[in-house]
Parts: sequence; C-alpha cells; structure tokens
Amino acid sequence: MNENNTKTLTVITFYERKDTLPLLLSYYEGVDSSIDIIIVDQSKETWESPSHEKIKAWHHLPAEKYNFYQMWKEILKLYPEYEFIYWNNDDDIAVPSAITMAEKFLTENQEYTLAQGQMVQIRDNFTGYTDYGLAEWLKDDCNSSDILDRTGEVFTNSYVNPHSTIKSSVFLEAVNFVLDTSNSDVSYAPIKYWDKILTFFAAAHGNRKTNLPCVTAIRTHRETSGSVLEESMDYPEVLERDTSYDTILQRLEKNNPFVDVLISQGAQGSREELHEHVLQLLDPDNFANKYSDHTLSENPPPSYTS
Repeated sequence: MNENNTKTLTVITFYERKDTLPLLLSYYEGVDSSIDIIIVDQSKETWESPSHEKIKAWHHLPAEKYNFYQMWKEILKLYPEYEFIYWNNDDDIAVPSAITMAEKFLTENQEYTLAQGQMVQIRDNFTGYTDYGLAEWLKDDCNSSDILDRTGEVFTNSYVNPHSTIKSSVFLEAVNFVLDTSNSDVSYAPIKYWDKILTFFAAAHGNRKTNLPCVTAIRTHRETSGSVLEESMDYPEVLERDTSYDTILQRLEKNNPFVDVLISQGAQGSREELHEHVLQLLDPDNFANKYSDHTLSENPPPSYTS
C-alpha cells in the first residue's frame, strides 16, 4: 500500500557494497520527504534489515538466485500499485522533492513516460563536479508525435540515464524484453546496454522531459565511490561484464527485436528501414560520454545559480 499517497516507488539497489548505503540513509533521515523508498540488496548475504522511518521495506534478492532483471520483475510484481518507478543506486542521492515534481508532471501529462531535472555528478572527494548530463538538462522536450522523429531526438547527443522517474509499465516491458532474450545467443542482458534499452522503451512509448527546474540527483563519480561493475570478482555472468558495446551491436544484425517494439507503437516503414533506424539510434557516436571537470567553490553547477 502507498504509505504517502505517492504514485512513485523509489528503489535503492546495491550489490555487495556496504559502505555507501549508510550515508544515503543518513541523508534521508534528515530530509522532510513524503516518498516511498524500498531497498533491494542483491548481495550474497544481507545485513539484518534495519528499522528506518523513511524506508518502506528491505528486500534481499541475491544475485545468485535473481539476476538483475529477474530482481526488477519481482519488485514490480510486489508493488503493482505504483504508477512510476525511480531507480536509485546506493552511492547516489535522489532528491525527494524532485521525484515529487516529476510525478506531478507525469500525472498531468500522460503522454510522457519519463521526467527528470538536472543530474549533478560530484568528484574529487566532493570538492569538484563534472558537467555530466548538462546537455540533457538543456534539451527541449522530446515530444514529436512521430515515433521515429521522437526516438531520433532522444538519441541525439544523449546522456542515457536510467535514474529518472519512469512509468512502471514501460519499465516492466523493458525488463521483460531483456529476459526474453537472456537465454539466447543474441542476449540483450549485458548491463552496459540496460540504460540504452530503458531509454529506448521510454521514448518508443511516449514523450521525454529532462529539463524540470530542479536537481533530480547528486551522483558520485566512480573515483569516489568505486564501481561495482569493475570491482566485484563474481559479477553475475548473465550481465556479461566484459562484453564490448561493439559485440552487442553485432547481435542486432542477427536479431533486432527493437524493430518489433517500434512497429507495435505505430512506426511506419519496412522492417529493413526500421532496422537501420535502430542502428542509427544506438550508434556510439550518439552518446555524449565525455565531459569537463569543474571546482565547486569557483564554479557551481548552473542550476544552483539559475
């Protein structure tokens, strides 16, 4: 049951890393918020579930029993009453007021499937930041009624960010899409691909807003919090940690199920034309992976001063 009359479930996930979560819980202790938060631990052994006034529930779904996508399917099955999902990592701070703002926008604008404000990434032991995602925040809404134009807008100079407020139905469809391919030789389960898949599904199903007048999350750079993807020696095999992006793109030539998604949402064109469209969307040159560093004291992020 929704405890705060919210339509959004904020899901904090982590795997084996237990040094960052206490900091995040301390933040929520000191914030006046009315969002529903659950914690999902995929570690082999969990902590004893702590009592915390801001945490609705603590779930232990170990990766050896539930891979990343099975975990998400289980969570979405357990919480069908929520219209939206916000996925947060244990080393990032999702701002409750921003989640509430995104929920309000999506509720009032049903043709949209995803909403967020600016993402700020902290580095250098919290004394600096990058302009990670700034271009996304400065983008106009991607709201063309033509699905090919809209997906093209989304994947142009894109920071694909899965940590947004997203319709739960879209999130679940993306999860099922991956699970349907995960036991084949053209699996789309590699974790490096998940942000692109979720971005694609949100764009295929509706409009995208990444310019809400707020900071949605404070993200920590890998140099500060480390990377589970790189550090964990027993990372779940199905997530294919070492599979290159080029290898994943090659799988599209064997089987491109993204075409069927476009067709189901009314895309016009032959399968060959839609296949080429998908290849263009997922071209690595579309993704803005480089960004500059700044010092907080000398040059605060734009949204702080706008």
